[in-house]
Amino acid sequence: MPARAVAVKWEGLYVETVEFGTTRVERLERLRGQLRGQPVSSRAGKRPQASQGAAVLFGVMLHAASRLEAGQELTALEARLVSLLRLLFSEEEVGDFGRLYREETAAGTTAAVLPAALTRLSAAEGYSFEDLIRDLPALREETRAQANVSVVDLTTATPGEGDTWDSEDFNTGQAAFGYGATVVTASGAPAGATLTDAEVNASFLARVDLYAFLCERESNEFSVDDEIYWGLSSAGAFGARQECLSRVYTNVDKNEWHNLDANTTLFNGRVDASMVCNISCWEEDDGGSKWREDLRSKLRTIAEELYSFTQLMEIYGYLMPQYGDFLDFVTLVAGIAYLIQWLIDLFKNPDDLVQQRTLAFDQAALRHLVTHGGGGSTGWIFDGGSEGRHRLQLKWIGSPPPADAPNSIKVVSTVPGRWGTPVNLPTPTDTGPAVAAIGDTLYVAIRNMNNATSMGKRVGETWHGYYGVPGVLSTAGPALAVHEGKLYLATTGDKGTLHVTGYTGSAWETPVRLSGSSGRSPALAGHNGALYCAVRGSGDNSQIWIARRTGTTWSTFTVVPGLQSFYAPALASHEGRLYLAHVGLSGATYVNAFDGTIWSPAVNLGGTTDSAPTLAIRNGVLWCAVRGLDAKVWLNVLNGTAWNGFKTTVPGAATMSEPALSGGVGDTLHIAYRTT
Repeated sequence: MPARAVAVKWEGLYVETVEFGTTRVERLERLRGQLRGQPVSSRAGKRPQASQGAAVLFGVMLHAASRLEAGQELTALEARLVSLLRLLFSEEEVGDFGRLYREETAAGTTAAVLPAALTRLSAAEGYSFEDLIRDLPALREETRAQANVSVVDLTTATPGEGDTWDSEDFNTGQAAFGYGATVVTASGAPAGATLTDAEVNASFLARVDLYAFLCERESNEFSVDDEIYWGLSSAGAFGARQECLSRVYTNVDKNEWHNLDANTTLFNGRVDASMVCNISCWEEDDGGSKWREDLRSKLRTIAEELYSFTQLMEIYGYLMPQYGDFLDFVTLVAGIAYLIQWLIDLFKNPDDLVQQRTLAFDQAALRHLVTHGGGGSTGWIFDGGSEGRHRLQLKWIGSPPPADAPNSIKVVSTVPGRWGTPVNLPTPTDTGPAVAAIGDTLYVAIRNMNNATSMGKRVGETWHGYYGVPGVLSTAGPALAVHEGKLYLATTGDKGTLHVTGYTGSAWETPVRLSGSSGRSPALAGHNGALYCAVRGSGDNSQIWIARRTGTTWSTFTVVPGLQSFYAPALASHEGRLYLAHVGLSGATYVNAFDGTIWSPAVNLGGTTDSAPTLAIRNGVLWCAVRGLDAKVWLNVLNGTAWNGFKTTVPGAATMSEPALSGGVGDTLHIAYRTT
């Protein structure tokens, strides 16, 4: 079969024509060598064998191809990983890969390359994200010890010789393996900020450009000097992903600095927990303009792969370093770097690839770039052995991101005809609050920095302070609701367990554990004589689930059809219907209504948010509030049968978490939010 050229579509976007320059048979043979622990590079012959941890995502992808070819239903993890193959190859060739994987695994040749947890599975057995998280701890040590895998803490590391964050052991490793995988963090807070690891900070806009590079060693070619250019792919939050190809820098000689052109942008978009990028350094040879256009398509494909990886992490809630185990995230980054290297090796590259690296920057590391990037900054090494060696500097462009520190809660309430004065309720928290009103008493619940849950109340204009709710831990923000005149509190505890407890007016009842689990905050509402609890699923289950208590008995959770979210839902009872709000995977807010039998179709309220929504009834009218990407609190109201849109903001309110709403006496609306 000749070299393949295809136009492909991914997540609604077209990836332009991809030309491999290799035949179907050649690609299959390269895969065979990879599975037998004899990886062959298109540019440098044999390479060291990667650890089983670095190869785990590669193995899951091929196991998925095997199951797809066998007609099995894929898990969410398998479907997402195999989508890369389906993006690039025909269904027939994906089937070829799956059959080859099954044959080699049956022959025992993959046992030294892939984890036993994968190779022992038959095509009838799926591999889920929960399986991956279970298996990652056993893969940490060997992955972290792999010579081309590194972790760089920008606030504790000392730049090595040559003013670089990379050790010479790592540089030797990346030259040998043909790629590098690096997780970049900053454990210390930037000047003027006190960041916390207890909760993922709110998203912010980030732009990072390439600034300059230094040629530390020229290639072994016979030309007088080198011609260098850079390929960039990156992904962040809300579908932000991009690619960029720099111009060719000519007359590059040893010990020369070259400033990159303005707008050579690595990433420009919104960052939630991390920005993942792949940077490749090339030496121009015989490729020419046609090859450079083909390379743009390859960079776009890599950006889509990075986007799929970041979305997968967000769906699971496995966001580094605040969620999950940091070393497990290192293993996953090494895994995505391995996949990208395998992809690059499938192509015939007429220009010389000096080196390529996959780097994951967390929020703290990106903040560090604000004051430590650009001219004179510590660089990143691209060591291609005989192909040359270059040191690259990055630079933050634009305004610094807002600091996100544990802060207190403010409450602002409407008074006739206007907004009242915001009232500060001291005690720091790093999640959104919960509020509920009984008469003229407003109850406020927060998660403390030690995961304890605190409750406070304001009676009229008097704040009575917080006190601890005994025996109730919260790993996410709590929820409050009033049902039949009684206050209820819901929390997400250790390992995602869900608990609901009632308040008699003088004491808290024993918490009741519900059947489900979640990594997000729960939602509570009383409706038609029953108390309802809604949650986002646990792990890679991004569906919305709901349970209800009738009398003293809670039902099991059942799924609300068709809904998926990264965040917690919201509930409210209005005019005989139970309303549920959720934020879709694209960041838009949707509302469904339950009439006791079926759920209505979702109504798109518009806007974009990176936090959970909130619902409340004010004087018989249903309101919805969200945190905008500008950190303002935006309001929307149901006017009869139609929503007015997010057109109104709460004056002066800025928050880094989801707000909370509660109706009060008469026409009063209470809004609580974590300050910035």
